[in-house]
Amino acid sequence: MGWFLQASCRGVDTKLFFSTDEETNGERLRREQKAKAFCAICPVTAECLEAGKDEDGIWGGKTRSERTGLSRHRQPLERLLVKASTVTDSPWAIIESNGDNAIWQRDSQLTWHGFEWAVVKNGKIIKLENELNDAYALYGTLLPL
Repeated sequence: MGWFLQASCRGVDTKLFFSTDEETNGERLRREQKAKAFCAICPVTAECLEAGKDEDGIWGGKTRSERTGLSRHRQPLERLLVKASTVTDSPWAIIESNGDNAIWQRDSQLTWHGFEWAVVKNGKIIKLENELNDAYALYGTLLPL
């Protein structure tokens, strides 16, 4: 487990990477977003993924369902929840990108789950969605086959 000494989450409270029975869906999504931000800049995500392949929680930037293929994500996330680099102090976080196209996420008080998503083409928002599944459906049409 020497790889852990290089992990960007080293020294961070492990509660950030594991859910509790008391947290709401919105709290879980926000906690996972914060946890995945550490993974987005981590040099040992491959080792972490391997170590956590049969464990609960976030390992290598992925939840258990993402690691086992039970997630709605069909494409691997390149950089999970990295703050948008084009706007200083942007409320948007990139949750998936293939270079030209992306899905961005931000907090929203207008939705029941507390988030909204933007489907982005060449750096410009082409549609806002209230449901992540709808954003992924549109994003999928933008990806080259």
